[in-house]
Amino acid sequence: MLHRLHGIRRTIFCLSVCSLLIIFLATDMAVAGQSRLLVFLEVPGSAFPSELALEGLELHQPDHSVPLSLETGDLVAEDLAGNQILLSNTQVPSGFYSSFHLAISKITGRVGVAEVEPVSPPDGLTVPLNLELSAGQTATIFLQWRPAAVDPEAEFHSPDIGILMPVVPPLGSLAFVSSAGTGSVVIINRLTSRVVGALGVGEDPRGLAYSRNNQTLYVALAGQDAIAVVDAISLRVNNVVPLRFGDDPTRLLLSRDESTLYVLSPGSRTLVSLSAWSMQEQFRVAVGEGPRSIAQDPHTGTIYVACEDEGRVQIVDPGSGAITSSLTLLPAPVEVVIDESSRLLFLGGSVQRLIRSFDLGSDESGGDQNICGPVAGLAVNTRTRRLYASVPSCRNLAVIRPDVGIEFGSINLPGRPGLMAFDQAFRQLWVVMPDQGALAVCNPNRGELESVVQVGPDPFQVLLP
Repeated sequence: MLHRLHGIRRTIFCLSVCSLLIIFLATDMAVAGQSRLLVFLEVPGSAFPSELALEGLELHQPDHSVPLSLETGDLVAEDLAGNQILLSNTQVPSGFYSSFHLAISKITGRVGVAEVEPVSPPDGLTVPLNLELSAGQTATIFLQWRPAAVDPEAEFHSPDIGILMPVVPPLGSLAFVSSAGTGSVVIINRLTSRVVGALGVGEDPRGLAYSRNNQTLYVALAGQDAIAVVDAISLRVNNVVPLRFGDDPTRLLLSRDESTLYVLSPGSRTLVSLSAWSMQEQFRVAVGEGPRSIAQDPHTGTIYVACEDEGRVQIVDPGSGAITSSLTLLPAPVEVVIDESSRLLFLGGSVQRLIRSFDLGSDESGGDQNICGPVAGLAVNTRTRRLYASVPSCRNLAVIRPDVGIEFGSINLPGRPGLMAFDQAFRQLWVVMPDQGALAVCNPNRGELESVVQVGPDPFQVLLP
């Protein structure tokens, strides 16, 4: 009897373990079988006055439908005219989808100043699709709404919404944005300020770097301790290079000769040097608590790492990887940039409301500049010798002339700014607004906001090849 009881217990134990294994495997398979779908909608520049209220979105497969999240349901043609918005950002099962359905609760138009709607508004609109989603892929659907007059005598009015096939311009006209909330790099046409695609690269994409020599985009994947290597011409992921467990890479820097990729890893509090060709690790140096940003002196190759929690800037020899010295210039430094013409190092922190400069040639202080709040991003326009600082608490960009030590203007933004980047001609300044899930496109010469591009939740960095 005792042996029989032991046998029953072993059977129950094995069944329990097997059940758990089946659950875990099913969960892994479900996660592995997921894809990301982004749905964008735009309205032509001259739109007839109209409003559309959406109740929901669905993807249809031959045998069932998949509901999609709805970022906004109230669409006003006048507000959207000439703009593109993100309508949905959803993880969906991979597979084939034949159509896309928009559930509509209300549609209105105007005759003169009067608002009218059809007697029997449509329940919805189905748009044909031919979409095959593979696991781990990020796909995009682009819709165009062409508002038309609503006949108050008509019983039915179907909104004119159809699939739009965007034209992807050459590489030199693109902008890349790492979107942590979608696990992708969003691709933007800089000529039109429109999203034209998205590339699934991995978990929690953060820092970006671009090699002009081999037209390669490098993406730091903080969620999986790796670097994605992307062919910028074909827009395909060529390789995902693993780092060490717990590295949590966030910022990338490509050396001036593009032979070395430097990876800042807050998780392990290290700076990692990789060969840009073989992606093999060359050295790894501990830099201290809270490394946030990295810059390289183009004259000497010396690397500067701003460590927020350490309260200092670590100076690293690019050949040996040794820390040669450190600078205690500012409490909680988070952003560091270097003006190659003046060899001034600019430093912004998360605590004090100022920007501090340091002359790398004379090893002397270059003075301070007071601003309205702590800094989240810095960029130098080497043509005009102006410094731009993202100030999230003030929702603006401070524009500074370091040579005379004054702030002579600011650019107001609709959201809290973060990291930013200039185009090669310094005609545009693109600024990430993480809280808005968008980018601000600014004209630095006129000091104006030109447009806003919605890209999805938690954008981290923008790069303009």
